[in-house]
Amino acid sequence: MEHRDTGSVTGPQDAPAFDYDKLAGILAGRQAQNEESVLRGYFRSMGITGEEAALAIGAFKAQKAAQTPDPSLLAEKAAQAKAAAERALLENHALLMADELGVALAVVPYLLKMAELAGVVSDEGQVNDTALRAALEKVLADLPQLREKRQEKVGAGFRVGLTPESGAAGEPTGRMMSMKDVIAAKLASEMGR
Repeated sequence: MEHRDTGSVTGPQDAPAFDYDKLAGILAGRQAQNEESVLRGYFRSMGITGEEAALAIGAFKAQKAAQTPDPSLLAEKAAQAKAAAERALLENHALLMADELGVALAVVPYLLKMAELAGVVSDEGQVNDTALRAALEKVLADLPQLREKRQEKVGAGFRVGLTPESGAAGEPTGRMMSMKDVIAAKLASEMGR
């Protein structure tokens, strides 16, 4: 007689129904009983019995509990670390956008606190720059005073030509001069002395 494999796979739908919590409780109780009997046997072999054995078992269980990591605490710390990493990633992307958005770098952390950032970071930890820009632009639209006033900064270096505020009484303001004209004017004023 030939056996044919029909390709059918029995899956979880064929498993008998059971109460998971009840079964887990039974297993945990059994493991505790086994642990207790192993500990009592160990301490009995060392000559410790009765109340001393109970104290030693209690001390062992306390030390074991102290050394066993709390899964909920680990999960909480992992979530905090993930949130901090996402925050740093968002801040880095926002700092790179600061100049394009017209805001000072010092303002970026405050923008991030005010922005609606839901959906800006994917589950894989990737920042959607378009969504981040839109969220920051929304805050800047609501609070335009956060944008930097774009002014030409005067300081290091020199400017060739006249600025509107530097014109003399008879001269038109804002007249630009080439470097050659500036040098010629300086030499003429030096020789005229």
